[in-house]
Amino acid sequence: MIARPRAFLEDLSLRKALATALFVGLVAPTGISAWLFFTQQRALLLERLDSDHARIVTVLALGMQTPIWEIRPDAGKPLLDALMLDPRVTAISVSSPLVPRFLDVAAPRPQHGEILSRASPVAHDGEIIGEVRVDMNTGQLEAQLAAHWSQILLAGLLQLVTGLLVIAALLRYKVMAPLQQLIEQSETLAAGTLDQALTWRRGDELGALGRSFDRMRQSLRDLFSRLEQRNRELRQQEQEHQRWVRLFQDAIESIPNGFGVYDASGRLIICNSAFASLYGVTAKALVGCTMSELYGRLSRLWETIDGRPPRSPQKEPYIADANWSAELEPTEGRLKDGRWFLVSRHPTAEGGNVFVRTDITHLKRMEQALRESEQRFRSITEAHPVPVLISALDEDRLLYVSPGMGSLFGAPVTEIIAWPPQELFADPRDRLKLRAMLLDRGSVDSYECVMKKADGSTFPVAITAKRIDYVGTDAVVGGIIDLTEIRHAEREIARQREVLHQSEKLSALGALLAGVAH
Repeated sequence: MIARPRAFLEDLSLRKALATALFVGLVAPTGISAWLFFTQQRALLLERLDSDHARIVTVLALGMQTPIWEIRPDAGKPLLDALMLDPRVTAISVSSPLVPRFLDVAAPRPQHGEILSRASPVAHDGEIIGEVRVDMNTGQLEAQLAAHWSQILLAGLLQLVTGLLVIAALLRYKVMAPLQQLIEQSETLAAGTLDQALTWRRGDELGALGRSFDRMRQSLRDLFSRLEQRNRELRQQEQEHQRWVRLFQDAIESIPNGFGVYDASGRLIICNSAFASLYGVTAKALVGCTMSELYGRLSRLWETIDGRPPRSPQKEPYIADANWSAELEPTEGRLKDGRWFLVSRHPTAEGGNVFVRTDITHLKRMEQALRESEQRFRSITEAHPVPVLISALDEDRLLYVSPGMGSLFGAPVTEIIAWPPQELFADPRDRLKLRAMLLDRGSVDSYECVMKKADGSTFPVAITAKRIDYVGTDAVVGGIIDLTEIRHAEREIARQREVLHQSEKLSALGALLAGVAH
């Protein structure tokens, strides 16, 4: 019940509301004042009429004492005629016990008004001898009241019209016109025109409101200017960001390895084509997939992961939720088609992970070839009669010693490989000289020197060495020939030669002595 009047008042325009308020505010006081004034005037006129009515009845009662006492109606007739001259008097009757209709005078019955009757006894020497009755009409009073009411209405109407005109003019100049200007200016502001000044020279409250509007316009203009500048900066930053995103995408696309970034919830947010190649789709098609979903797609392709069959997503340590934030070593996996991949995971600061999947098939094949080559090399060197060693040229360490080195130096091969190379020589200067020759010529043939066994004994050797690249290291491979037996044989040959020489000398001396004897 209350909502409808409230909605009506809220939807009513300000012009109509002000007009209604002015009309009601002026008409109600004017009407109330007029009604109070009219009621007061009517009461005064009725009071005056009642007073005149009582006076006329009293005068008539006094004037009828003698005529009634003397029973002479003609004597009282002039008084009645005189009273009937009052237009308010409509009828006069005089009666006595002896003559009930002593005198009766009546005027024509008026068309308007109310008849008021008043009676009074007629006394003579204290004795009631008759009665007088006077009827008066209120038509004249009502005519006076009607005239007064017309005057009141005319004055009220003039007051109402004058007040409405004055107040409407004031409202139009002081309220409606400024409000209309404020509405137009607000529509101008709403349209985005902020460079046009809002001029207000009024000193009243609406003028202050208009100046506040202008200050708001200036603030909005400055704010929009700052926002526009900020938007330009943001657009530039967005362009720069997009440029960096494209650079990043180009960078990860240029990576031959599979590259994928997951957020903290385990969903893929970006990857390159190499990463998506195993799935047979584009990189964009994988964005938004979870780690478990992607692992499930590839689980049927894996033959082994870290040397064992693949497990379920929650049991696979590398992708399990429990290990999502943990630091884990890279893991190797082999597909059923024979390809090998090394998968490494690197946690991000936001709780996600960066996965790098590297195709190591070539490395695995190289490792296999290297193992086979090393096996062949070991088979050859271990079967070779000459002990062989490999030493780093720029470092004091042995890289490889053949089994024959153990019997040559009188110690296990595992101990010999841990010796510094200079400890193999009886004179360390021999090693320095040998190294200088290798650096100069690249190879040395049959370099003779003395080496030292584990028990400290020495023996002569002949070293043949060549400078090589051993698994990326500048190294020397050399064979060591023990000259102990050769030196012993040389000494024996020399001794035999000396014995033969002495024998030949003795034979010659015997022949000489035999010749002399003959």
